[in-house]
Amino acid sequence: MNRQNPNSFQFCESLNDIPQRVILHEGDRLNLASGQYEVKKALGNGGFGSVVGIENKEGQVFALKVLDLYKAMPNDFEQMKKRFLQGFKAGQLQSPYLVKNYFMGNVAGNPYLIMEYCRRGNLTQQIKEFASEDSYSGLGINILKGLHDLHSNGIIHRDIKPDNVLFDQDFSPKLSDFDISGFVRSRLTSKNWFGGAAEIWGTLLYAPPEQLNRAKSYKMVKPSMDMFAFGVTMYETISQGKHPFAGPNKLEENPVEYIEKVKKGRSTPIAQYRPNVSPVWQNILEKCLRPNPKNRMQTPSEALVQLDETLVRKRVRTYPTNAKFGLQVMNGEEVGKIYDLSAIRSQTGKNIIKIGRQEGGRNDIGILESITSYVSRKHLTLEYNSQKWLARDGQFVKTENGPAWKRSLNGTALNGKDIDDRAGGLLMPGDIISIGETTLKFKVL
Repeated sequence: MNRQNPNSFQFCESLNDIPQRVILHEGDRLNLASGQYEVKKALGNGGFGSVVGIENKEGQVFALKVLDLYKAMPNDFEQMKKRFLQGFKAGQLQSPYLVKNYFMGNVAGNPYLIMEYCRRGNLTQQIKEFASEDSYSGLGINILKGLHDLHSNGIIHRDIKPDNVLFDQDFSPKLSDFDISGFVRSRLTSKNWFGGAAEIWGTLLYAPPEQLNRAKSYKMVKPSMDMFAFGVTMYETISQGKHPFAGPNKLEENPVEYIEKVKKGRSTPIAQYRPNVSPVWQNILEKCLRPNPKNRMQTPSEALVQLDETLVRKRVRTYPTNAKFGLQVMNGEEVGKIYDLSAIRSQTGKNIIKIGRQEGGRNDIGILESITSYVSRKHLTLEYNSQKWLARDGQFVKTENGPAWKRSLNGTALNGKDIDDRAGGLLMPGDIISIGETTLKFKVL
């Protein structure tokens, strides 16, 4: 951590009754209950707070979100702190589809949380990576799984949108920004004398009709609200930037007319922008965007059943543009070791990488196995073609009749399933290759 910036400020953990103005800059230091950190860069800000990247003494990078409580009216302090606490708890659910929250505290009287840093940005920034049906179907499944994990714990997100779908190091999507989520069970939403919510949370472009109605926004806190926002988000992704109800310009020019259009369900069919979109996705989007929540697709499970998840990869089926890939040993005798596949290709001048037992320099990647003997001398082959990596069990060997393909003795598994030596297995970021007792994670470097 660089502590040499003479213009940096230091902020400490505090519980001031009156929150003070907090603006964090690169180089500022934080002495918090969970440790000491340095602000590395700004990640974003909005009406409710700001997010910065921070690094601790061990070089670990996190995201820090500070709620700008100092901007609020004093009579709103307690309600905003309750909502922020709800969001922190939501981010502690054990789910690979949700951004993880680690610590929570107060700085200058403003609540903060320290969470997982997703370095690949958000869906708004990465939307062009999801133009193909395989890629946006994989994305949709991940979002639905995240919503399922939230809903099964009584949490409605209420702010699903591309900005709140983040991507980690391996380009796996995760839902974020739970601090304005509504807890169905605890029902802590404050009511004004009209019986409506004191605040209509969420972004208007992705909000369902009932969330736009002050008289109903409290009474209608249900999973179907998130399904509407999911529909708008996926519509925008599949159409590569279009909006089912005409978009932000229409909203800004004539908000009354726009909201009326949403309430009446007058959306543009997705086929108008993507004629070849599958009937399954056309049906899901049409049902998600229905104005009456009773007629709308009710739960993530309904959409997952229609997508028939067995036909689509569980993770995103796309590669980040110009990304470099590697294999990291997750289990075995060299845990943590990383093999740079791009560097190996450059060194050998070949698009084939051979993997096997570490002996005699016969392989491009040698797996150390001194205790057991499950890894074959010629165990696995990785092939690079058309900017994709494919894994095949076995290697070519010399025989009297010429080169012949020979499978490994104990086989190779990809995410727990045996790899076919002919079709092979397409590798995606986050995949796990199992060779004997050694596991290798395919990842973005």
